Amino acid sequence: MSHPITATAPAGFSAEMATGVIELPPPAGINARNWGAAQHDLATGQHHRLEANLLLFRPLGGGPWHALVCLDYCLAREPDNLEAFREAWARELDTPRENVWIALSHTHASVSIAPTQTERPGGEWITPYREQIRERVAATLRELSSQTFRGELTWEKGHCTLATNRDYWLPEENRFACGYNPGAPADTTLLVGRLCDETGQIRALTVNYACHPTTLAWQNTLVSPDYIGALRETLRARHPGRPVCFLQGASGELAPRRQYTGEIAVADANGRCVGYAALSVLEGMLPPWSGLRWAGVVESGAPLGVWETVANQPPGVVRSGVFSISIPLKPLVPLEELEARLAQCEDRVLQERLRRQIVRTRHQGERGSVEAEIWWWALGSTLWVAQGSEAYSEFQAHLREAFPEWTVIVVTLANAVSLTYFYPEAMAREDAYEVWVSSLGPECLTRLKTGTVRGLREALG
Repeated sequence: MSHPITATAPAGFSAEMATGVIELPPPAGINARNWGAAQHDLATGQHHRLEANLLLFRPLGGGPWHALVCLDYCLAREPDNLEAFREAWARELDTPRENVWIALSHTHASVSIAPTQTERPGGEWITPYREQIRERVAATLRELSSQTFRGELTWEKGHCTLATNRDYWLPEENRFACGYNPGAPADTTLLVGRLCDETGQIRALTVNYACHPTTLAWQNTLVSPDYIGALRETLRARHPGRPVCFLQGASGELAPRRQYTGEIAVADANGRCVGYAALSVLEGMLPPWSGLRWAGVVESGAPLGVWETVANQPPGVVRSGVFSISIPLKPLVPLEELEARLAQCEDRVLQERLRRQIVRTRHQGERGSVEAEIWWWALGSTLWVAQGSEAYSEFQAHLREAFPEWTVIVVTLANAVSLTYFYPEAMAREDAYEVWVSSLGPECLTRLKTGTVRGLREALG
């Protein structure tokens, strides 16, 4: 009987590609308040630099451009926050808007780029900074489109223990705290991508990992990409100057064990934890443009099954699309009532909560449901799925179980306004931050999972 598997190849795809990285230093004095408990509104300096890491590709032989732009910002609370960028960059590449993805790292130590925040302290710098981001990324994409090479992006799976469960039950208070729960499991899946040109030279790296960048909290006054800064530095110590595209996974309930601090050394240690894990995965990958082929048995002290390394080119198929899922909303507090509460509120923390709730209510209006958009790329043997909100990790676990024949890369906080949290239905009646801050109804995560699987199966045939 013949051997059931005669050859294996890395998960990935080949295409006409280009990569780049841009430093995006924010202006001094810009609004940098991401924590309700913070006593400052403006940053006092910078930790690691804020960046845009870019991946540009299209099918071999021509076709529409696809662009991935990874930015060091927290989330989009308004519809026009990221849409203006995506439209401008799509025009620059003469490609459909759905082909341009913006993946936010979700760092909670960045600056505000929200158009609605211009009236806040330091808000006068937001509009010129947004224009700087738009112009510099557009110019770089234009330049990259004329500097392409034939490349392969292959992926390997590993694990990293930085991510822990952060839903910690307090029985004496009958509520959950949003902090390290040592008794609950966590999804530690780490997916590492290596982009090589035809000579085998590494041109960029990608990291897909689900863990909140909440190391640096209200005590910190420095602008920072949080642990992602040290992650990039760790990888670049081995691969100098290379872009590192960080893709935040479904991290709704996942965060570092050591977090909520002003100590940058802790953020750096957390970043090295992911960086060293990623380097370990890279060291275990097959050589570029290669696969394995069954070579038979060599009789020795044992019958030795031999696999030989052979040349391989990943598939060049590039497909993409977008669809939406209807998600019921909770009954919303009327906007007039929220604005009246804010006008009478003198507590700085509660003021921040109310401002964020007002922004969400203005976006969602008086509708009974909201459309959650799902973007997808089918690139060779990899399936990329992106959505704009914070989902619990069972979302990515569900997709990987539903599509075992693919390597599934789940990207959250991407492309669209955040609808806050997609939380498990079992938590709907609990006093938990992810539940009460969310405008979505109790079946939100179930609908997201089933709707995404159904939509992908229809799209992929």
